[in-house]
Amino acid sequence: MRRIIATLTSVVVLALSTACASGGGAPMPIPAGIMGDWGLDESISSPPMELPTLVANTTIAGAPGESAAIQKAAFDILLRRPTGLTLQTYEGRLVYATMPGDTMDLSVDGKTTTRLVNKQAVRTRIFVDDSGFGFEHTIGVIRVRETLAVVGGRLEVTRTIRMAGTTIPHVVLRYNAT
Repeated sequence: MRRIIATLTSVVVLALSTACASGGGAPMPIPAGIMGDWGLDESISSPPMELPTLVANTTIAGAPGESAAIQKAAFDILLRRPTGLTLQTYEGRLVYATMPGDTMDLSVDGKTTTRLVNKQAVRTRIFVDDSGFGFEHTIGVIRVRETLAVVGGRLEVTRTIRMAGTTIPHVVLRYNAT
């Protein structure tokens, strides 16, 4: 029995050290044309939204009061309207900077980066799937997805939020190259 446990322990340690040494998955393919500086075109973007009330009574497992704080952090990401964006790559990383001021420095291999928004831990990763390329932010059990695509020479950022089985109507922001 000890021999089996020792062998299993060796296999697990070897697998973990190999995974750590490999640096994660392969780099995500970043769509051509999204890198650069972009300025918001309010005239063709979704109108500003108020904090949705349809989820006001949703309960999220955790400490008392956590539900409202997590929802606020998620809606702050969903509803933000940066007037400018800068996207750049360097050394296997993607920098996504918004004006006014928030910068995410993300690994292009799909690893998660954690930062604080309104004192709540937000885990962010780059994704590539059938819906496209973008960022997925997870706050508690809430997910905000930002899908980026160049359409007609403009950068479209489509944000959706999903919580407790409900998808809240998306926000589309359109940016012109600057």
